[in-house]
Amino acid sequence: MNQNEISRIDRITETINELLNGNIPELINPGDELDEIQQLSQYVNQMLEEISSLKQSYTDLSNGKLSSPIKSNLPFAHSLKNLQATLNHLTWQTNQIAKGDFTQHIDFLGEFSDSFNCMVKQLQTNRDHLEELIKNRTNELSLLLDTTIKTSQMHNINELFNLISKILIQSLECHTYCRIISLDKTKKYFQIKSSYSIRPLKCNYPIDKSYELNKFKILKKITNKPELKDIYTNPDDFNKIEKDFLFMDLFKSTLIIPFVEDSEVLDLAIINEARDIARSSFSIDFYRTLSNHLSIVIHNAKLFQSNKSTFLYTIEALAAAIDQRDAYTHLHSKNVTKYAVKIAKHLKFSENEISDIRVAALLHDIGKIGIKDDILLKPSKLTNEEIDIIKTHPERAVKILESVENLNSVIPIIAAHHERYDGRGYPRGLKGDNIPVSSRIIAVADTFDAITTKRVYRDAMTKKVAIEEIKKCSGTQFDPKIVNAFLENVHSL
Repeated sequence: MNQNEISRIDRITETINELLNGNIPELINPGDELDEIQQLSQYVNQMLEEISSLKQSYTDLSNGKLSSPIKSNLPFAHSLKNLQATLNHLTWQTNQIAKGDFTQHIDFLGEFSDSFNCMVKQLQTNRDHLEELIKNRTNELSLLLDTTIKTSQMHNINELFNLISKILIQSLECHTYCRIISLDKTKKYFQIKSSYSIRPLKCNYPIDKSYELNKFKILKKITNKPELKDIYTNPDDFNKIEKDFLFMDLFKSTLIIPFVEDSEVLDLAIINEARDIARSSFSIDFYRTLSNHLSIVIHNAKLFQSNKSTFLYTIEALAAAIDQRDAYTHLHSKNVTKYAVKIAKHLKFSENEISDIRVAALLHDIGKIGIKDDILLKPSKLTNEEIDIIKTHPERAVKILESVENLNSVIPIIAAHHERYDGRGYPRGLKGDNIPVSSRIIAVADTFDAITTKRVYRDAMTKKVAIEEIKKCSGTQFDPKIVNAFLENVHSL
């Protein structure tokens, strides 16, 4: 063996040693000689290329490049290809999970399989929980929006309490029975103002009956320190009166929601359920939000009602001042109001319609302010010219009241209270149903009081005479339906 061959074999040996030490050396120059050493060099170079390719593939896999081809035919390459295929499949499964497919499962990677499958199960549980939470929150927000829409423009406090009771039962499936209670100004007594149930109940606690607050220590505690109170079955520390009132031997859980007004609790909702219900912190937060919202709505309704009462007292004082011009008619407006409201209630008018009739009846003669006393109080027969002046009082009333925004719904009633059903009235000659129904009611009430009270030009007539006159004018001066309602109530007037 010559020196050249020895050098070539040494080079092959060094290359193999570097490979064994984990390094990938440069390729061997096989030389030009066609001998066994050249063949060995070529074989070692082929092995170097495949190992280099495997190293690159391993690096790619480590860096997440799962699509790089593995070209080597070495035994280790087969394992690497299997690993690449497994990782590709795991990547696909992970993408499926990211899209919400939690059916993915593996069982071929030992402990990793257990961890992977546990992770998928936990993700599914978390998703189900999140979906349920989103559903509940959406329902709660929907209820808040629905409650806002239905209650924001409601000003009658009793109608508002009835609506709140109904909403809390119909909109929240977990509730059976709801009562709204209100404290009096002294905070010593309370009354049930409304109640609603999903099914008929035998209840021994009637609406508007007064109860002494001191006998109900839980309710008293909440009125002193506003907080939601969730009470479960058979609290041993309750006295019998309070336990019977809150559970009625029918329910297992009771939620008490305070409505706060100027830092004081004046109203509460008592919500009962036949099952034990463990409310979550989210649920309690919702009830707090609902409580805050309804507290504002209730406060606004009470404020509106207070302002309305003040307004009505002012109207009554003004009507009394008008009637005082004539000693014979000083109660006329008050009487007409009483009769008109009675008829309206018989005809099942709404609270708002009755309120408008009450104000219109009190002010129906306000236009007479502009008519001189020598005409208005004249004891003898009026001239045609004086009658025409008297007939201007409905239009004068419109001019006096048209600048008062709160009376927009009342002015048309006052303007038409002297119209006749047959179209021969004044000031516009309206006929039949073209006359506001409230005006037709006031026309009957006005006539009844005018006939049955003493006037400057004649004595008072009997009820019987007044009734016969109104019956005679049914269908001509008066609406027959209004006359019938009047006749059904006249003996209680």
